[in-house]
Amino acid sequence: MIDTNINPDFFVNQWENYLRQLRIEVENISLPASGLYKEINKLDQYLFEINKYYYNSFHETLFPIYRNTINEEVSAQLQLAHDEETLRHDLLTNLKRYAYLYNQVKNIYSLLKTSQTETHEGLLTITRDRERLSIDLLYALKSLMHSFEKFSLITAQISELLADQEWLKVALSSPDYTSLIELIIDANFDDPLNQEIYNTILAQLHYNCNLINDLSKRPINWGMIRPIIEEIKTETGKLMAQLTLGPQQILYKNHLYRQFLIHIQLLQTYTHSQDESGLLNALKEFSIWSSNLMLVMEKSRYYIDRQGKASLYSSNTLMYLSVDFINQLHELVSSTAAELNHTLHNLTEDGQPDFYYFKATITALLERIMPRLKEAAETRGVEAATPLATIITRVNLELSFLKARLELLEDKQLHSTQVLNQYLSAHQMINNYLELLATIKADLERLLAPRNVSRYWKNYQVRVERIPLEKGQSFPRDYCYLLEPHHHTTKETVSDPIIVHEEGDLFIIRVDNETLIEMPPLLVKQKEI
Repeated sequence: MIDTNINPDFFVNQWENYLRQLRIEVENISLPASGLYKEINKLDQYLFEINKYYYNSFHETLFPIYRNTINEEVSAQLQLAHDEETLRHDLLTNLKRYAYLYNQVKNIYSLLKTSQTETHEGLLTITRDRERLSIDLLYALKSLMHSFEKFSLITAQISELLADQEWLKVALSSPDYTSLIELIIDANFDDPLNQEIYNTILAQLHYNCNLINDLSKRPINWGMIRPIIEEIKTETGKLMAQLTLGPQQILYKNHLYRQFLIHIQLLQTYTHSQDESGLLNALKEFSIWSSNLMLVMEKSRYYIDRQGKASLYSSNTLMYLSVDFINQLHELVSSTAAELNHTLHNLTEDGQPDFYYFKATITALLERIMPRLKEAAETRGVEAATPLATIITRVNLELSFLKARLELLEDKQLHSTQVLNQYLSAHQMINNYLELLATIKADLERLLAPRNVSRYWKNYQVRVERIPLEKGQSFPRDYCYLLEPHHHTTKETVSDPIIVHEEGDLFIIRVDNETLIEMPPLLVKQKEI
């Protein structure tokens, strides 16, 4: 610190300087030697002139100069003291302002770090949402592919049924066979007992056909016919009576067993009258009836095993369908299922599938398939064929749903792209601000560092003490006395306070004997025990 006391030696030195100057000037005043001794009477005049000169010089020249010099020196000393005090005050104020600025930078930096975390989480969320769009599209396509595979299976079954004209002709020749088909469809062939009964009935019908063929041979052995007919009646009746379900019993009593008894009665009548022509015709009709019954039972079971129940239920309506139409429809849905499977494979194999590429691919597929399926739904006979009409309606609805779903997903994709770009822009801007604030913060830390402050202001005793404050940590116990006057606490007296919220660090600034405190806004609470 600069010494502001007035130095007495300064004034002594000034006087000595003025006296030396005065002596030099007096010595320069000279009288002629002859005049000095010859004119003694003029000595008084000479002394008078000398004294007058001294007086005038001191009064008019030396003293005013001396007074002005002293005034300037005293004023300079007083002004220096004033400037030094102002400088000290300004130094305190500026250091406090720097500390406040540091806290502001730290607080803004903390807020930006929070915003950076939030934007990063937002980026992750929007990225997951964009991935979810592809997954939603994936499973929508899987569902559609499964429907087309089922569609292909139904058309294959219908095509096979239409190709089996022998069975179709017999199955549609009588309502009894239609009822029998429904009975077989409802039967539980997973039950070994039902399986055994079914096979035994088929074996008996086959055996009956063999016996009828033997009886039809000429010459007719009338003595052998009667017991064979009785055997057929007894054994076949026993097997058909083993049908236990309600619908089966009704069919047995009202249709099948009644027709069976009619054929048996005709055989017995012609045997009793020994009418050879009538017997042969009756045997032929009974053989045809048994063969048709066997055909319906065997083929129905065959188609059931091939998962053709739905087609069998509507077998009486399939005769109105064109074989070529079914084959073309089967080729269409099979190729579509294969194309969907290929698209799904590409979608799952690609780690980051291009949504717009697959959207364009699927849209092209929909534009090609939907008109043809709509035309198929309006084809004659399709509406009556329940399983075919049902699957066509279902697939058409799924295609319409997928088309609307694609439009929705495209809107979501566009929106997510816009949001993603905004998040990326905000994230980049926050990163730039963080870098700038980190630089400013580092500069302020260097500026407020105790060693640097002492080096910058060597003439003052300057000390800046920074006490870091952190949320969730204890407030430094040595500085708890600062809490109450600043009213930064939730309680009047807090021991071991925990910092709940802070907006900077605590700064204690000392310059000589003066001290300033920069306390940031903060909130503390009592430590829980």
